[in-house]
Amino acid sequence: MITNDCLKRPNFPGDHKTPEQRIPNLADLDGTDRETCMTMNGTWGYKSYDLNYKSPQTLIRNLIDIASKGGNFLLNVGPTAEGEFPQHSIDILAEMGKWMKVNGEAIYGTKASRWGLFPWGRCTRKDCLLFHFLLPLPILQPK
Repeated sequence: MITNDCLKRPNFPGDHKTPEQRIPNLADLDGTDRETCMTMNGTWGYKSYDLNYKSPQTLIRNLIDIASKGGNFLLNVGPTAEGEFPQHSIDILAEMGKWMKVNGEAIYGTKASRWGLFPWGRCTRKDCLLFHFLLPLPILQPK
């Protein structure tokens, strides 16, 4: 992956942003394409001792939050030295896959809501359809 958002703005006319390990607030959004990069746990590569995995619920909430702001979610999965994915990563991805099988239409090919964020959750849109996600309070960001 080659990115061009690492040079100092405003002198560099980059065409996208790639925030790592954080989801931008609405105030950070400027219409530039974005891909939020996050790890499943605390490291980018495989570390046998890093068992601090994010829950499937947290990763799904992150996916919804990113999609509702018009971004793409790049989720890192670190393979072992043998080229295999840790079982814990596989289990989390399987749970996310079950959720996407039911709700993928509300994520794939959608755009940001024109109405910003809602106190009760998030919204994506595709053509003339709106997809509303009613979420628990941890998704809400302080103003």
